[in-house]
Amino acid sequence: MQPGASTTATRTRPPASRRQRRLLVVAVAAVVILSVAAVAIVLLQRQMLEIEATDLVVTSDAPQVGMTQLHVSLVLRNVGSARVHLQWVTLFANDPRNGTLFDTFTHDDIQLEPGGTRTFSDVTNITGYWSGVAFTIKVFPFSSPGWDSPIVPDQPVTWTA
Repeated sequence: MQPGASTTATRTRPPASRRQRRLLVVAVAAVVILSVAAVAIVLLQRQMLEIEATDLVVTSDAPQVGMTQLHVSLVLRNVGSARVHLQWVTLFANDPRNGTLFDTFTHDDIQLEPGGTRTFSDVTNITGYWSGVAFTIKVFPFSSPGWDSPIVPDQPVTWTA
């Protein structure tokens, strides 16, 4: 040994064998494929509900003079690929000009299989004469936070969990 030379030898790793590199590539590919499959399953199993207020009828002097009767059908359609289970859904009917609340229509424990539809027929009597009505829908699912949206008659809105 020469003076000043180090007694510790530096070890270098031998390059990875061809077999080890193949195993690493296969493992990484498997992780990527499983991740893509998991994301696809989650996206395909979405809860999606189409909500529509239809058959709106506003009748003056019904059921008696000086009152307005409001009739509306609330249609819920499961357009997703997963079962929808809601704690409750509330449809708020109000005056479109000043926001005066006419009535609320609440329906609870709603379960819809994919492709399923539920229709609720709601009627209320309001003092005075009203020619227009505005709606807001509030959805309260079991599995996610509540959601609300204005809803225009015969123009569906979509809720997605």
